[in-house]
Amino acid sequence: MAKHHLIIENEFDYDLVGICSSASDYRMVWEINQTFGLELKKAEEPYKHIQKKQGVPSFHSMYEYEDHELGIHYFLIKNKNLGATLIPEMAQIDYFVFLKNNNAHSMEEWVVKVRECETIQTAFLYAPEEIKSCENILI
Repeated sequence: MAKHHLIIENEFDYDLVGICSSASDYRMVWEINQTFGLELKKAEEPYKHIQKKQGVPSFHSMYEYEDHELGIHYFLIKNKNLGATLIPEMAQIDYFVFLKNNNAHSMEEWVVKVRECETIQTAFLYAPEEIKSCENILI
């Protein structure tokens, strides 16, 4: 009997930026809001992530803003919290910004502007399909 393999390919409808910053999340969010004219606000609930291996949930500080005019939904999520990491392959990254349904911004230019923020050491643009743990991110 022949074996059949089911291959599921996820399509990611967001752009991903990793940020390194020692600033508190609210200070950094304030500066990003000022730089881009956004209104990121702390979400009512933190981002809940259940780790596959341990099955234990971790909670990560999350900020969000929806630009109704452009149709873009912005999320900023803290990568590390109490020893748990949202995206373990990127443990050196402090925060991730997800731009869902982005059809208005050049991400290379967006990252350059992020790097100019005083509280941010550096920022990187990532392709979500190249990061295995991104399959577990549901925004």
